[in-house]
Amino acid sequence: MPSSPVPSSIARLRGKGGRYHHGNLRGALIVAAAGLLETEGEAGLTLRALADRAGVSRAAPYRHFADKEALLATLAGEGFRVLDREMERAAAMETTAPGRLRAMARAYVAFAQRYHRMFRLMFAGAADPEGRGSGQLRRRLSDAVAGMGSATDGMTAMTAWSLIHGLAALALDSPVVAEAARAPNVDGVVDLLIGGIG
Repeated sequence: MPSSPVPSSIARLRGKGGRYHHGNLRGALIVAAAGLLETEGEAGLTLRALADRAGVSRAAPYRHFADKEALLATLAGEGFRVLDREMERAAAMETTAPGRLRAMARAYVAFAQRYHRMFRLMFAGAADPEGRGSGQLRRRLSDAVAGMGSATDGMTAMTAWSLIHGLAALALDSPVVAEAARAPNVDGVVDLLIGGIG
């Protein structure tokens, strides 16, 4: 479990200090909302609780978010951006196409385990209604699969995503799978896919 329930790239939106005093109010609210989501769940993430967590007036969140649904959509968007960056960073450390796909899978599963409520929110249809965030993940995985010389119509990339996402989701719901979803085992699952692509 991380020391903070908020991804570091989201935490940086707040800037220096803890509670909001001046500067980037929207960023401070997003950070506070991400923390509330992970510690209290969606039910505990109200605009009133958000204002209290950020140390601002009860009216302040409404200047940036029309309602809770708008706030959740913003949070989901931030989650997709963080996951995409983590996958990109992990892949950049590898020199082969299979290595990049394995690294991206490890980053994906690790993100789900660290920020499980954010992860679930991201894939709730109402939080990403136009599929922008999920579309970027699909493109990144498609590029990784294409890097292995696989000429497909997108079905192989969808298979890769289904496999990786399914492992991540199962690990959240099953202690047995969570224990098994360590990096070497994630690599083994992805290797089965790579063997099929080959």
